[in-house]
Amino acid sequence: SEASGVSLSAVQRFDTSTSQWLSAKTMLVARREFSCIYSPSNDALYAIGGWNDVDEELNTVEYIAISDIETEPFQLTANTLSAYLLDVFSVLHGTLIYMLGGWVWASSSQGWITVRHIHILDTSTNIITLSSHKLAYSVAYSACVVAENM
Repeated sequence: SEASGVSLSAVQRFDTSTSQWLSAKTMLVARREFSCIYSPSNDALYAIGGWNDVDEELNTVEYIAISDIETEPFQLTANTLSAYLLDVFSVLHGTLIYMLGGWVWASSSQGWITVRHIHILDTSTNIITLSSHKLAYSVAYSACVVAENM
């Protein structure tokens, strides 16, 4: 189950006051086809799932406080996703990050399939749970937004 592309652990941030890209701490794991989301309640940036640099799927989530992005290392969340997920889409509502759908390797006969999983990351504890609720459809490569609490 190979993927194409290059996984990177490098992180850059854009300084709006100087219009310059600046280096930041590298992620613990090189990633591609992952989800990335910012949580203002704990000032943290999260990298979710994806492929690593040796074409292995990832079930890990790592994060870093934006205020420490140049000095402190990324950290792993307290636990992992229930599956190795690629192309998960994420949305923040309050202190919860909802990680929706994605691709998983089912078997050599089925190959890659999209899933209806809903993982929830509580940013106040950095603990991930798998919701008993499912998406109406299996999805990947999607986008979502919270609008007026909906």
